[in-house]
Amino acid sequence: MGDLLPLMPEPLRHMGEGGVGCRWYEEDCEWPAVVLSFPDRFDPDEPGPDNEVTALKTLKNWKPGVYEQFTGETLGPGDSYMRDRDLERTATA
Repeated sequence: MGDLLPLMPEPLRHMGEGGVGCRWYEEDCEWPAVVLSFPDRFDPDEPGPDNEVTALKTLKNWKPGVYEQFTGETLGPGDSYMRDRDLERTATA
């Protein structure tokens, strides 16, 4: 397969648990980096979470900053679980 890391979009390339140049992605919230970088390697009709719609939703909820960089969309209140959690923690600190 070769080194596919350089082919990943910049915001997704550095998302792996190990940081820059990581080749391992946490299965619960970092897997969207792989699906969104290489959608042609996943069957969109196959049942399961490995499709672009689910990947974008997971990215939005768990990695909102990466989602914003990747899509160019700015998230507002209520758009992301983790963003709302962080805002709530900041407000109550």
